[in-house]
Order: sequence, then C-alpha cells, then structure tokens
Amino acid sequence: MNGTYHAEVEMKIAVTAMGANLEGRVDPRFGRAKGFVIFDTESGEAAHVDNTQNLNAIQTANLICQSFNQINSTVNIGRRCF
Repeated sequence: MNGTYHAEVEMKIAVTAMGANLEGRVDPRFGRAKGFVIFDTESGEAAHVDNTQNLNAIQTANLICQSFNQINSTVNIGRRCF
C-alpha cells in the first residue's frame, strides 16, 4: 500500500457546521451545532441540515440517522450521549 485509501463505497458524511456550505467553519459541538453539512462522496454534492431546534446530542444523532440512514461520527459528542 502506498498510504492512499481508495474506497468504492458510497457514503454520506455529516459534519457539524456553523454555516450552510462547505466553506463554513466546523462547529465543535454536536447536539448544539447550528447545523450539519452532509457530503455525498459519490456525487460530490453537499446539503445543509439546519439545527435551529437546538437539539441535544441524542436527538441530533437520531435526526441525522433517520434523515439519511447513515452512521455518523464526530468529536466531542458529550458525556451524556452514551
């Protein structure tokens, strides 16, 4: 291997976001993030999911999983999420 990973798997990646596009900053919070940018690795397109409801971490994870049927990962979910 040369250190480069090439996946043939379609994924949608949810990234916490302070803005509504790929140029925005990453929000360090999960449940209280302002929104999420969902990036589709197959099409290269990005969509925004607003979190104006200010959901907690568990509710936010459910929202993303129900909306996109995907597993998501992040840093700093919070101590009560598990």
